[in-house]
Amino acid sequence: MAKVLCLGDVCIDIYPQKNKSFLGGCSYNVAYHLINEFDIDATLMAPLGHDKWSAKIVSKINSMKIPFKALERDYPNLTLGIVVSDGERYFRDYQDEIIQSFEWRDSELSLLADYDYIICPYFEEIREFIAPVIALYAEKVILDIHDAVGIDLDELSRLISVVKGIQIGGDLFGKSDLERLSAENRAFISVTQSVKGSMFYCVEKVSHYEAVANVEVIDTTGAGDSYLAALVSGMVKGLPMEQVGGMANSFAAKTISHIGATPMSEITF
Repeated sequence: MAKVLCLGDVCIDIYPQKNKSFLGGCSYNVAYHLINEFDIDATLMAPLGHDKWSAKIVSKINSMKIPFKALERDYPNLTLGIVVSDGERYFRDYQDEIIQSFEWRDSELSLLADYDYIICPYFEEIREFIAPVIALYAEKVILDIHDAVGIDLDELSRLISVVKGIQIGGDLFGKSDLERLSAENRAFISVTQSVKGSMFYCVEKVSHYEAVANVEVIDTTGAGDSYLAALVSGMVKGLPMEQVGGMANSFAAKTISHIGATPMSEITF
């Protein structure tokens, strides 16, 4: 079976309203689902800082049976405040010094050669961290764009011309543009559309998958991560996209029905 690397961020998601904290971050969430829900050969790689959270982070990752390659640096760990209102989550107070200051070592980058898929978040703060990975391993990279700040159609075109595929959270670009870019570059583009379901563009084929009806929305944190995990698992297993798209929507619907992207990942002191 293909080997998958979930590369990017491990973060402490802090819910002040609930007085709860969870281990999260896009990369952790995807790795958690790939391993625990879909039995995929996946590894998590992310910066690990030195602060009060470090031992808890490592302990929780180990307890989830997630292989972890820590990129240790002498900065505080990533933390993020999450406020939930009517099911929608709002981010605040993002402590991101460890990724903003990160400089790759050649010995670390060389480890990525062992993997068939490299799954990377591509929100604004992490793009400089991911850039050297795209430069070296673009043909293996699947990007998760749930924050389009600074990404116009030209930049999307540049990215899709080199990477394996892109997931986009929301209707950030026109359907005709996405269809054209996918066909021109032979890469896939997946778009999650909340209550409208999802779209999948691959070469000259466009597919739409209906959303799951009558889902009680508690917290949308991690919904895109769970969708992407299901999508990647289907690709790794060689399932037809007609099956994978519906499966991914159903799995994401489960994720929004509770507080926290992965409830088993709650961290307490």
